[in-house]
Amino acid sequence: MEQLIIPAIIAIVVAFFSVYGLTPFVIRALEKRNITVVDANKKEKTMIARPGGLSIIVGIELSLIIFLCIFPYL
Repeated sequence: MEQLIIPAIIAIVVAFFSVYGLTPFVIRALEKRNITVVDANKKEKTMIARPGGLSIIVGIELSLIIFLCIFPYL
């Protein structure tokens, strides 16, 4: 069980930094293609990118790939 802690931490760190680094690029690409909506939670009419979960999915997939490359038998 202890041998799984380090790869799990590595996978978590990779997921965090991939989402953190990829999100600005996804937002710019969505704004460039005009895939935005008005933010309903703010008084001013701020436009936000709608499908921002793409970077989260990529982060999860990268962490799974790295974890499974380290431990292919799981």
